[in-house]
Amino acid sequence: NYNAYDPAALFHLRTESFAQVAKKVISRQHSDIYPVYPFAANDKGLILAHVNRSLAPYLGIDSVGVHLNCYVRQDNIIRGVWLAKRAATKSHHPNYWDTTVAGGQPHNLSLYENIVKEAHEEAGVPAEWLRNDASNEAFSDHTHDPLTMTTAKEDGSCMKRSFYYS
Repeated sequence: NYNAYDPAALFHLRTESFAQVAKKVISRQHSDIYPVYPFAANDKGLILAHVNRSLAPYLGIDSVGVHLNCYVRQDNIIRGVWLAKRAATKSHHPNYWDTTVAGGQPHNLSLYENIVKEAHEEAGVPAEWLRNDASNEAFSDHTHDPLTMTTAKEDGSCMKRSFYYS
């Protein structure tokens, strides 16, 4: 029972409907929840529903992720790069080398807040290394220029377009 004119009720109904589909389609659900936005440009900021990150590509919903590439610089020369090895239990590209830090963009954090959180969780990078101001030459913020990639599992399933902010 819902009111078709109540945005909160519609949001809840859509979110619950997606959750029911996810239970039937996805064997391993992710802990990240993505927002679903309308196509109309004049509805910017409106969130129609929340959907589990694992279900998003099956629905054609763009995913956004943050990546952080860390390197060692000495005398203005890059001397080394920090790499991470993906866990054997990952559904996409297990045991492959990857960027230092990466994570999906949850609905409740800004891009900057998320990269600070992910960097601490995945690589033990302290937040002060990522201070986002003009005095910090060690951190370069490229959130104004996302890289768009289309990826899929090796069998061609689960194709998705992702926007990566480094």
